[in-house]
Amino acid sequence: MEQSGVPYGFTFQASLYEGLPCCDFNEFISTWGGAYFGGREYLFGPVGERPITVANPAVVDSVRMIRTFIWGQDDPSALDGYAGGIAPTGVLTWIEDTSYSPFGAGDAVMHRNWPYAINSAGAESAARGPKAHSGRISE
Repeated sequence: MEQSGVPYGFTFQASLYEGLPCCDFNEFISTWGGAYFGGREYLFGPVGERPITVANPAVVDSVRMIRTFIWGQDDPSALDGYAGGIAPTGVLTWIEDTSYSPFGAGDAVMHRNWPYAINSAGAESAARGPKAHSGRISE
């Protein structure tokens, strides 16, 4: 970020709405190997009989990572070894469209969103799949 002059490293949606638990948070915890209700065997049920695993270390560390992204290493729960301060505190109020704005304006290096955001960023061929373009996102 500092070398490129881009103000943000990572933008995403963290407003208190349905997208936070079903999309963003679920993606963050699953990339760490965590889950709301245990492993894949409990993904679709049985409802009421699944273990609740949000206190597992993988889930907690995923939250610590995002806190580090937002507040940096000064946060008491910061995760060592992760870049801090790369996401603006604005993510805590953003949904899909508002989170896309900085990225679309060239003010963010990375952005978490739905596939439509690829086209919104001006990369039509990238949204059609790997065989439809030369591997470059933009011309």
